Amino acid sequence: MSDIIQKIKNEVKDNWSKKRKPLLFSTIGGTFSEIKEEPGFTNVGSWINKNIDDLDAYVYTDKDRPEYIGLIPNGEVFDYKNTTSKHLLQPTGKFEPRKQKMVVDFLLAISELDDDDVRRINIPTDILIKLMK
Repeated sequence: MSDIIQKIKNEVKDNWSKKRKPLLFSTIGGTFSEIKEEPGFTNVGSWINKNIDDLDAYVYTDKDRPEYIGLIPNGEVFDYKNTTSKHLLQPTGKFEPRKQKMVVDFLLAISELDDDDVRRINIPTDILIKLMK
């Protein structure tokens, strides 16, 4: 097994243990630039397919987001829908609903302005948060 295969294999496992997410193809070429020196290398995807057994991983592709392609260690299962940041969008109860709605309505109104006018608007995030409390 080549050194690059072992490095990627370890990175797939490390990435999975830390993030519980696939190691994306889009990061492999940059992180492991020496992969481009491998004999017969044409692109990351074909190189991975050729070496998939040695990597002890499988290729994950998301049917809703075809650009989301990565490696997951064999024996592990990844479900994108259960790992999204939806919880970040849920109200925390810290804001007064009436004030929160007013700020959101204000931001929606801003979004309807001309591009030149929108570029001139600069509202610090902490001010928006204070307005919602």
